[in-house]
Amino acid sequence: MKNSIQIVLGLLLFILLFVACKSAKTDKKENAKNAINKKTPFIVTKATYQNWYGGVKDVKGVKIIILGKDLKKEVTFKSLYYLDKKVSLQTNNKENSFTLEVSINTSTKERQLILHNNSQNEYGNIPPVKSKYPNLKENEAIITYFQKGKKADFKINLKKEMDLFYR
Repeated sequence: MKNSIQIVLGLLLFILLFVACKSAKTDKKENAKNAINKKTPFIVTKATYQNWYGGVKDVKGVKIIILGKDLKKEVTFKSLYYLDKKVSLQTNNKENSFTLEVSINTSTKERQLILHNNSQNEYGNIPPVKSKYPNLKENEAIITYFQKGKKADFKINLKKEMDLFYR
């Protein structure tokens, strides 16, 4: 009887250790997947951001311009993360150089949520989206790109330019 209890406890302990090791390996793979590259297949020559303010209260945003060179042909830019926002990137390529330019709306005016007893009347509500990189500073951005089908991220420091005010 004592032997069978020891065997059962030993098996339970073995299973628990096996599961713990498996989850640790999964966490390492996930962290490696989200790793930010330091070496890239392109060179960034200039990276700036400029806050802009509209002529109406609470209408504002930021314009980000990234200039670079030596872009390999197999590289395609996917998206840019800035603060808690994610935007798609459009690339303007010339022979050996490229330009990435985005304008991000950072207005503080929140959309009105429709709350109703009948959930069908709540159609149009947009759920909040959490950023993949929540701890970015105002002068930091992350570029996501693909090289030969593999996804990679690159963190870039942005230089602030003078704010722009529209009337």
